[in-house]
Amino acid sequence: METVQSARVGTARSATRVLNEVTLALASGRDVEARLRTVLAWLQDLVQYDHCVLLCAGEVVQPHLIALPPLANGPAAHIQAALDRLLQLLQDSGAGREASSLPIACSEELGWPSHLALPLVGLDGVIGIVAVFRRSANAYSEMDVSLLSVVAGQLAAYLAALTEHRRAVEARDELDRLRQEFLATTVHDLKTPLTVVRGRAQLLLHRLAGDMKVEPPGLVEALQAIEASSGRMAARINELVDITRQELHVVADLHPVPVDLVELVQRVVAPQQETCGHTLRLEVECPNLIGAVDTDHMARVLENLIGNAAKYSPAAAPLTVRVRREAMADRQWCVISVHDQGIGIPAADLQRVFERYYRAGNVPAQVPGSGIGLASVRHIVEQHGGTVAVESAEGAGSTFTVRLPVFATGSASPTEDDLAALLMPAR
Repeated sequence: METVQSARVGTARSATRVLNEVTLALASGRDVEARLRTVLAWLQDLVQYDHCVLLCAGEVVQPHLIALPPLANGPAAHIQAALDRLLQLLQDSGAGREASSLPIACSEELGWPSHLALPLVGLDGVIGIVAVFRRSANAYSEMDVSLLSVVAGQLAAYLAALTEHRRAVEARDELDRLRQEFLATTVHDLKTPLTVVRGRAQLLLHRLAGDMKVEPPGLVEALQAIEASSGRMAARINELVDITRQELHVVADLHPVPVDLVELVQRVVAPQQETCGHTLRLEVECPNLIGAVDTDHMARVLENLIGNAAKYSPAAAPLTVRVRREAMADRQWCVISVHDQGIGIPAADLQRVFERYYRAGNVPAQVPGSGIGLASVRHIVEQHGGTVAVESAEGAGSTFTVRLPVFATGSASPTEDDLAALLMPAR
């Protein structure tokens, strides 16, 4: 009895030592393939095998298949094909969390009547399979299944962390690329109006210096061009400021005051009706809606949404801005929607349109834009306790909807407590 107990203690200590070595191998500074091969080599001391195979999902690690000892081309192809099919089946079914051996059809054909195969389960599902094979029949016990499942768990955790790290690196690289694109676009967008401003100013100075008479209509035209161009530059600079604040997680310096949102929308829409190049209709369903907003920031939100609607719509296609009141979640809301009949947004892009630097995949290359306007819109609206959403179908136009909290009473002179309550984030 003591001999049996001593043997069990020895086995447990040996298993603990091997599992510790597996942990150290995965944490070492060696390349990924070398770490995985070391783990498979240590596995021999836990679960004896004639062949051991690790199959990883395509995006996890290369090479796709690691075998110890190395397999000849024929058996390797058979095993990889069988494990690929099994992996696909597990991924499609969502199964694989049970610690029981998986069937491998070609095992006996290859002269390996005994095998154990366990899935490697990551956060997103099955990401691989580890399998051991023996040439003798009935070679594996429940204890072997248990020991292999521990190593499978360690491998799964390592490969899942590796996958997440690679995704994070790819996301960071993509963000850096988009940021560089944005800066290049911004420099170009600033140069164009700056050239107009300098050209008009130099022309006026030249005429004045030469005692040339400047007629009022010509002067007005030049000043209007300068004002319009400087306004475009100011808008781009404001976008730069907003995006920098977002990246630094700095809250925008808002100064919300009680405002009739209906009047604010009317004030923003009026000049856009003259300049946007489209028929812009305004539909108002209530006489007034008093909310607490920073008028400059909220005007930029509306200008951005109307500008996008015009930019992505065919010439002469009508645009519609609607304003209405809505009661929801024990609060009163001002609902402002901007609808266009433009190119729409592909379904795959809808979840990302409010991300910084992101542009939908169907936007023509010649259409200018930086991909930060909608990110700024969401940032500003959420700071006002509101929400912004989009409904769209590619080729069928888009509707952007902003919801802002308003006072139920319609009073234009609320208390500070009323203002604070109104700006609470939407749930």
